[in-house]
Amino acid sequence: MNTNFVESLTNFALLCYCAYIGRQDEPFSVPRRLETLHRLLTYFKLTTLMDTFEFPNHILEAADRITLKDLLDSPFSQPWAVSAIANASHFAHQQKDVIEADVILAAHLERLVRAIPQEEKLELYKGCAAMLQDRRNKQKQRSIGAPFKKENN
Repeated sequence: MNTNFVESLTNFALLCYCAYIGRQDEPFSVPRRLETLHRLLTYFKLTTLMDTFEFPNHILEAADRITLKDLLDSPFSQPWAVSAIANASHFAHQQKDVIEADVILAAHLERLVRAIPQEEKLELYKGCAAMLQDRRNKQKQRSIGAPFKKENN
């Protein structure tokens, strides 16, 4: 990645993020926001980058009809949506060919993740883990031919 581009991106993102500082509805303080931005931009500059998949237009068009609100409101997708948002926010720095929109999106995701109470996130993560464990148990039982028994935790 071009160093001048990264510096320009850093400056642009800082200006965009500073535009939020005056808002009173922010869930965390100005120093915390600046620290988050600094950490995010440092990750964008210094970490190993990963490739992404280019989805066909028909998939993106279908996805355009589904909102994040839809995913967060639905009981079957809520745990997975929160997990995906938290993971995307946490690993945003590992993307190649970062553009300004990516930095802004990562900052919005970080804000959203921080706005969700920690206890609620933990319950949703536990729900994901329980569903994954249940699926693994079912697959294991099918592979060995034994009748499936659900574990109660």
